[in-house]
Amino acid sequence: MGVDPVTMSLLLAVAGGAGGAMGDQIWSGLGALAKRPFHRGGGKTPALAAGSAPPAESGAEEWAALATNPRDQAAAGRLAESLTAHAAVDGEFSRALTAWSTVASQEYPQVNIVHNQISDSTVYGTVIQAGRIDHMPRREEG
Repeated sequence: MGVDPVTMSLLLAVAGGAGGAMGDQIWSGLGALAKRPFHRGGGKTPALAAGSAPPAESGAEEWAALATNPRDQAAAGRLAESLTAHAAVDGEFSRALTAWSTVASQEYPQVNIVHNQISDSTVYGTVIQAGRIDHMPRREEG
């Protein structure tokens, strides 16, 4: 099962506290997800990719760090990694995280969520993948 990673920009927007009562609900929902223990199906340890470390028991520490400093990009990155790792080994959590992300993305539409991917192809030449690009210098016509 593929999982879309939770973006740091969405986590930072939610942590920043904008959005009133709905924003508070989204933040609380994120906290509940982050604090959820991993379900490993009958006590079995999930299969891990070669060389990868087992995920932490939950993302509670990462969530608390972001709550303490809502502008901390490193904390948002660690929380995103924790949530994504948890979703990769726990289908129920993955569905809950996807549902949370859908609601959060609707409440914070200004967050530019971009997923660029090139697969099953050969690319010759330059590839530029981006979301929104602002303040690009204009080429002067000669």
